[in-house]
Amino acid sequence: VVNSPDGSEMFLCYHTHYDLANVWPRRVALDRVWFEADPLGGSDILVLNGPTVAPQPYPSSIPPPPIGNIAMAWLPGANGLALTWSTGSGYDYALQSKASLTNGDWVADMTGIPGTGGDVTVTTAVVQAQSFYRVISE
Repeated sequence: VVNSPDGSEMFLCYHTHYDLANVWPRRVALDRVWFEADPLGGSDILVLNGPTVAPQPYPSSIPPPPIGNIAMAWLPGANGLALTWSTGSGYDYALQSKASLTNGDWVADMTGIPGTGGDVTVTTAVVQAQSFYRVISE
């Protein structure tokens, strides 16, 4: 068991089989663990979130990688924009917009956009003559 850098989470490093019929090859797993109260009043129970095979969120204290530049492409037939940016695997992103940079709050156009560790492209409808967009990590 290892703690996250800020000590708020625990992880278990172990190995697992690819299938039940063969013991080789094996793969390494690194999954979150935590303790829950025993409903019968006994000692706390260790709970393992795994084995997982999909990318998992990074430990709580590790910030997402920088988003960098956002590429925009006009989609004339759809009256929309395609926005592309660099993402980190295990992080979620939100696309926000507003009509003026000096007035109003940012409005969430899309949330829960999963990062892949590569570029992600989303499309959004253009409903006004002028809009500003930004991407934030959630």
